[in-house]
Order: sequence, then structure tokens, then C-alpha cells
Amino acid sequence: MSLQSSPQSNSDTNQSDDGFVQLGIFIDDLLKKANLWDVSEETRDMFRIQMFEQVIDRLGVITLQHMDGESLADYASRTKDKEMEPAELVQFYQDHIPNFVNIMHQAVEEYGKEFMQNSTQLDKAAQSASTPV
Repeated sequence: MSLQSSPQSNSDTNQSDDGFVQLGIFIDDLLKKANLWDVSEETRDMFRIQMFEQVIDRLGVITLQHMDGESLADYASRTKDKEMEPAELVQFYQDHIPNFVNIMHQAVEEYGKEFMQNSTQLDKAAQSASTPV
């Protein structure tokens, strides 16, 4: 299970949209692998939103860790009065973080590994709790 690299698009908007679509597919695959896909649609949507937000938050922290002082100052000035559009953010990160795409792929893969480890631990705990003594 991995986040696939898509061919480079001519449009920054399409590129960031492709990344969000790929992230959604990755999250769906994690839910299926963790046997959480067959819950109600409402519960599945709740899981998907929470996981998407967790990944985006993690990526935000990681991007800040990989920027130098000048890039951080530039980021702060650009976001002081308004939020940057996703395509604008992606372009900014690509311009300011060497190897940005690989760093993001590694971060998403790590999230997937942690999610599956936690899922396995929860499953084992649930099974032992339901086993008669």
C-alpha cells in the first residue's frame, strides 16, 4: 500500500487536487486493510475525515521542520492575513523544501504504518476483552 506518484500536471491546481485524491484513496485502502470499511457510511465518512485531517496536520508540521529561517519568514508573511490556496501551498513547499515530494510520501507511508500498528493493537485488545476467562 503506497501513495502513488502521478505524472506531473501542467496545472498546480490539478497537481494539488491529484494529491488530495491520492490521499483519499490511500486512506480508503487503510480502512479496508484494518477491516473498518464495512461500518456504516456515516461512521466510515467520520473515519475518513479524521484521518485526512490527521495526515494534513502531520504534513504541515513536517513541512515547517524542513524549511530554513528565510522560508519560514516568507511563509509567515504570506499567511499572516490570509490562508494560502492548496495549489499555492504545494508550489510554495516545492520551491522551498528540497525533495518535497519524497518527504511527503515518506510521511504518509509512516502514518499508514502507525495506523495499522494501532489498529492491530486495538483489535487484539478487543478480542481479549471479549474472550471469556
